[in-house]
Amino acid sequence: MMNLAEALNILVKNEYLVESVGVREATYEEFKKAFNDVVRNEIDLYYKDYSDDEKEEVYESFMASIDDIWDMRIHAYTTDGTDSLVLTPNKDGSHYVYSMYIRPEKRDGSAAIALFKQALKDSPNGMSFHTHKGNKLARAALRLGFKEYPSSNPHEIFMANKEGIGGNEYWANED
Repeated sequence: MMNLAEALNILVKNEYLVESVGVREATYEEFKKAFNDVVRNEIDLYYKDYSDDEKEEVYESFMASIDDIWDMRIHAYTTDGTDSLVLTPNKDGSHYVYSMYIRPEKRDGSAAIALFKQALKDSPNGMSFHTHKGNKLARAALRLGFKEYPSSNPHEIFMANKEGIGGNEYWANED
């Protein structure tokens, strides 16, 4: 028979029980650090076969856009300055999760769900995001009313909580 502590641990691990985590707006410096971690993570996931020089070139190209991303954000949330969720506007009035990063040692905790729930609360016209296949957040998003839609990238899935809303291809500030 399972004791209460074991049962609660299973609930937390599977994100059925989320302890209270404070969410606040990230500072620019916190955003830069988290974005650096996002980019390094993306390079590790998608550019494994690149040489070190090619990886550095990809890194530099992503990091060159950091000020533009900061300027177009609606929100850049954090729980403790090491994690981040950045919302950007879509032309249709919905919001797009431009980036989200949770440090590996915190991925079994409740920070991701807390950030995601705050973003949902601040996105009354809908929210969408792309993520790599197998991302744990995608399973949680399904429980929060998101649906999976086809993506042009074979390594990713596109998710939205309202049918017909755009992804980053529909950013409000792009012509």
